[in-house]
Amino acid sequence: MVTRRPYRLAKSNTRSTSSCDLRGDELRMAKREGATMTKRYRERIEEVELASDAPAAFRWRGQRYRVLSVIGHWHEDEGWWRRADGLPERIERTDLWRVEAHTGAPTHGVYELVRKGEAWRLDRIWD
Repeated sequence: MVTRRPYRLAKSNTRSTSSCDLRGDELRMAKREGATMTKRYRERIEEVELASDAPAAFRWRGQRYRVLSVIGHWHEDEGWWRRADGLPERIERTDLWRVEAHTGAPTHGVYELVRKGEAWRLDRIWD
């Protein structure tokens, strides 16, 4: 289990994100790049290349992204989410990866990729 801690940024004009949004290396990279905002997309990924069952590259909105590093990987199993009556919510196993990737341009970002069954989506981006 990964423990994430809340943080505050030094600049007063910068909004802090929730404690689950960024952690350690990601926050340092975001500060170095001068950005700490996250955007949610939840859009289908057109293609994913795997290496040892982890994403090595993906295509989103027609652009190919090469994964530089996997920052984190976790999954949500049935029973993780519960209904109001306390019974487990019936969900298909969902795998999530947080990766650092780039398109070949000088800039890169942190992307959260989600696999549910055979379908992949881009959930959020830190840029």
